[in-house]
Amino acid sequence: MQKVIVITSNGMIGSNDKFLETEYPTLSQALKEGYKVTQVIPVVKPATTNTYYETIFILDNLR
Repeated sequence: MQKVIVITSNGMIGSNDKFLETEYPTLSQALKEGYKVTQVIPVVKPATTNTYYETIFILDNLR
């Protein structure tokens, strides 16, 4: 069985927070259920000072 999860993140150019660690509950739950990440696809868009960007995770569960 396969799942596709799209996560949208936000970054602010010039922010003092150079590294921000965030947990995504939907992805975390799928990993706890035994899914494995088989592919990660970053979605590249033109940059602005306040950038939202997506990352697509393809997950597989071989059970």
